[in-house]
Formats: sequence, structure tokens, C-alpha cells
Amino acid sequence: MRASLNARILVGILLAVVVIAGAVVTLGSSLISSPSGGEQGNMVTEAGANVFFQPREFTLPVGQGSNGTIEFRVYVESKVQGESREDSGTLSFKVEGYEWPHARITYTRDGGEENQGILPFAMLGLPGELLGSSKLGLPVYIPVADATICIESLLAEEGGLLVYRGEEVVGSTLVKVEAAYRGDGVIDRIVIELEDPQAGRIIYEAKVSLEEARSQSVTAPWACGDGVYSDIRYAPEGLIELRDGKVYKVDLDTVRKAVDSETIVFMVLSKTCPYCQKDWEHLLKLSTMVDVKIYAINAGGLTPQDELTWAVNFARKLGVTGTPGFIAIKDGRVVDVRVGYATAEELADWIRSTLG
Repeated sequence: MRASLNARILVGILLAVVVIAGAVVTLGSSLISSPSGGEQGNMVTEAGANVFFQPREFTLPVGQGSNGTIEFRVYVESKVQGESREDSGTLSFKVEGYEWPHARITYTRDGGEENQGILPFAMLGLPGELLGSSKLGLPVYIPVADATICIESLLAEEGGLLVYRGEEVVGSTLVKVEAAYRGDGVIDRIVIELEDPQAGRIIYEAKVSLEEARSQSVTAPWACGDGVYSDIRYAPEGLIELRDGKVYKVDLDTVRKAVDSETIVFMVLSKTCPYCQKDWEHLLKLSTMVDVKIYAINAGGLTPQDELTWAVNFARKLGVTGTPGFIAIKDGRVVDVRVGYATAEELADWIRSTLG
């Protein structure tokens, strides 16, 4: 599990600008897209879901073998140390493959050692009909925190560029995002700002240019928000409830009370866990199959510290050290624990056998 980005953690980031500079390749913000077909695609097109458009084919100016450059700048202002720092440079990258909604890339900085990273690219396929839409739920990757969240944003056209802006408050940290791009594969600018009243602020800026663009054709629905998240990486962080195929934020007192007195299933998840990512559609389906309440800690780079600490301590006391982990609780008493990937049907059978 990852540490949270409350004031204490943000201070740590402010004091580690060198680490930030090494992570800048994982940049940008993008619309989430689920692969076409299968149960996941059906889930995001249910009545009432916040679907921006039905499954359709569109072409992205980024494909395997595409290459280009990323010019970046990271500015860090620390209220703790009373000083500021800045780092900037140029990365050369090549697209190696896809893991929606990211492209896997290899990159070098200023001709140095080759590294592995990711580059969100679905943003380049935003359709024109979304212009002027009120409050789109856009999944945003925040490189300086290695975190992803869904931010309500507004898409507009300004000076020949498509621009979207949005902000979200996570704990005591205000996250602001602005991105502008052209349809020819150039991301004109990305600006991500994190500001905490106690720790200070971080500003990340980047521009992406494709030198060789090999197009990629995609057919998929996109959704992020109104409780519908087709990818765990962009679902809300912290304590959540899964109910009827959707995700809802819940507070720590609610979960503590449920653990102490109710019949529930508590899950331990991590956004960076590949098995959790694979299991996500099954967990959403599970919440439509059983009557038992399902709570979880969805841990990521912006998880509130109090929620993360409580969940980690609770899980470790029961010997749960891996993700995904599942804890069956009946009338406030732990009756069984299991760890590892499982289908919705397997988990439903397990819940019925342990909780009735």
C-alpha cells in the first residue's frame, strides 16, 4: 500500500524533488477507456451511468512504435524549509505497447540511461461533441504523487486548442489540472498543481511532441464518475463501499462501526496491484450478486492518512499482508479471511458459505 498525500506526506515530497524529477515521464491526464465487449463494457452503459458516449471507433495518433519528446518542468515551494527548487529537462520516448488507458514507453533523459514508464494517451481521442459539456469526469494521472483520481472538468476550445480544466480537494490538498492539446498528436501543455496550506505547493508542467505517430484504432465506451469507474486506478481512493455495481465514498466512522457490529465483507485493495486491477470488474459484479454490504480500502498516492493507517493496522492484525484481501465479518466477529484473485462467482459462494 502507498502512503497518503496529506500534509506530512506532501512535506516529504517537497523535500525530495530529485525523486520527483525522476518520475516526470509518467505524465498527463486522460479519459478512461475500457476494452470493447465483455461485462465491463456492459457495466458502464447501464441506465443512469455517467457515460459520455456509447461505444464507438476513433483513432488515436499514438501507436506501438510511435516516438517523440517530453519537455518538463517541476517547481517545488516548501513552506517547511522556506525555500523553492526547480528541475527541468527533456525526455525522448518510444511507445512499446498498451495497457489501457496508458501506453508503455521506454525513455531516456538528455541521452542518458534507458528507463521504463507510462504515457496516458486516450486524451488525444476526445471527440468534438464533448465541447461545452458541463462537468466531465476526467481521470487524471498526477506524476509528482504517482496517483490517479477522477476530476470534474470542463472541456472548451481556445485558440485552436482543446482545453480542459478541473480541480479536486483530497484531504487537505487542492489538486488543479489544466491540459491543452491539438489533434495532430501534440500536447501543447499540461499543468498540474498540488497545494497544501501547511506544506507548500508543487507545480508540474510538460509538453509532449510526437516525431513519428503511428495511429491506433480503438472501439470503447468511456466513463468516470457518478459512481461508475471502469478501472480501479481511477476509482476514489480511501474507504469506499461497492453497491449495485457502483462505488461510493464512506467515512472512517461508518466503516469502524460496521466492522465492530455488522455483517459485512471488508476488502483490502491497492491501485497499483495488478491482481486488483484484473479483479476490479469481478468485484463490481459481486456487489450486484450479494445482499451483504461490501466495504474496502482502495489505497493509492492520495489516500487520506487516517483511513490508510486504520485499514492497514486492521488487516495486519488478521494476517492480511497482500492484495486483494477479503475479510468476512459476521455480527462484528471475523469469521474468515482469504487473499488473492477470485471471480465474482467464487467470492459470492465464499460469502454465502461463511456469512449465510
